[in-house]
Formats: sequence, structure tokens, C-alpha cells
Amino acid sequence: MAALWLLDWDFLNLRATWTRQSVFPFPAGMLTHERLDAIVAGDSSMLPQDMREEVDRTVQELGNAPTSDLDAALDGAYLRTLLHLAGSIGAPVIDACIGDFVLGKAIAWLWRAVRARQGLKTFQRFLLPLDGYTGILEEILAAPDPKSWPGIAPGRFGELIETALEHEEDDRIPAFEQLAAAHILQMARRGQDQVFGPERVFSYLATLKNEMYNVKLIVCGRLNRIDASVLKQRLRECYG
Repeated sequence: MAALWLLDWDFLNLRATWTRQSVFPFPAGMLTHERLDAIVAGDSSMLPQDMREEVDRTVQELGNAPTSDLDAALDGAYLRTLLHLAGSIGAPVIDACIGDFVLGKAIAWLWRAVRARQGLKTFQRFLLPLDGYTGILEEILAAPDPKSWPGIAPGRFGELIETALEHEEDDRIPAFEQLAAAHILQMARRGQDQVFGPERVFSYLATLKNEMYNVKLIVCGRLNRIDASVLKQRLRECYG
């Protein structure tokens, strides 16, 4: 269960290892420092099967790709591993939450790429396939104007994109991410109704992740002298 929320740190540490950084930026989750060194040396045998398959695929793909593709390759591997981990738990609430989390992440990354006028071929190569979401993302990749995305994204996500588009240009992506985070937390709260089982743990960890984000936002924002009113607008929903 904890791996669902530590996995992004693992992949950021993996990126640091691949780029020969001397310091791991985050505490280890499933990837200990020894495992990270072994992976870069070509030995992924100690990893769980789902994660091993994705890391091996990434190594193979990057063998014929420029170093600049590393981020997109690791992002795709991260999202696919996340979906596999959620599915292995066997809890529909968790599966649905992680599925929407993955879709929200993918949309935000593509939106940033469009805003930065980056080519989307790299994302199509490394981000896809994503079980259950490949068709949706292929449609978004084929229509790189976010104003057309509300009609493509399913259900609630179309509404979230439409609401985010009402903001000023610079605020649209942060607004979408904040709306998506609130949507996922609302879904995770259904786990509180369970008397026992993984759903209650997942619900607690989902809230804790938002609280950690808020603390980071406040501390970094104040250190960079960002106005408190701006930071308040970016805070994510928590139980408290």
C-alpha cells in the first residue's frame, strides 16, 4: 500500500542514478540505494515483477533514444507500474482512485508539453500504452489544443478541464492539478466507510500526501517570497 505513494520518489531517485547524480533526492521506498546501483549496472533481478518489467522496458527503450527522452520514459514506466500495483491490491476503490490519478497526471504532463511547444511524439512513444487510458490519450495527442479536451476526456475529467480553462493562461494547469487532486481525495474518502481492509489505509495515505504537498508549497513559497494569498489558492484539500 505504501508503495503506491512512495513510487514517485523511487523513480525520481532512479532518474538521479541514471544521470550520475551523487545524491539521492528522496528516501528509498521499494528501490534501495543498492537496488538503484544494480539497475543502472543492468541487473533488475531484485525488483518486484511488475516493476522489473517496466524498468527493463525503459532500459531497452533508452538504449536507442537520446538522453533528453529520459524523463518521458521514466514517467511512462512510473504510471504503468502504479496501475499494476493498484490492480494487485484487489480493491475497486483503490483501483478507481489510482486510475484517475494516472489519467490526471498524464493530462497535466501533456498540457505542460503543449504550453511549452514541445513535440508530443516523445510522449506518444514512452507514455503509451496505459491500460484503460490509451485510447483517450491518443485522442488528446491528436488534438493538441486543450480547449478541445473537455469533449475527449471522460466524465468528471472533462468537467475539470473545462473549469481549469476558465482561469488565466498561466493558472490553468495548476488549477487543473488542484481540481484533480480534490477529485481523487473525494473518491478516496469512500475508504473511510470500510470497517477494515486496505481502503481505510489508502484513504489515510491519500490525505497525508496532500498534507505533505501543502507543507512543501507553503515552505518553498514563503522562502521564495510568494504572496500568502497566492499560496492559499494553491493549497490542496485535506481532512482537517
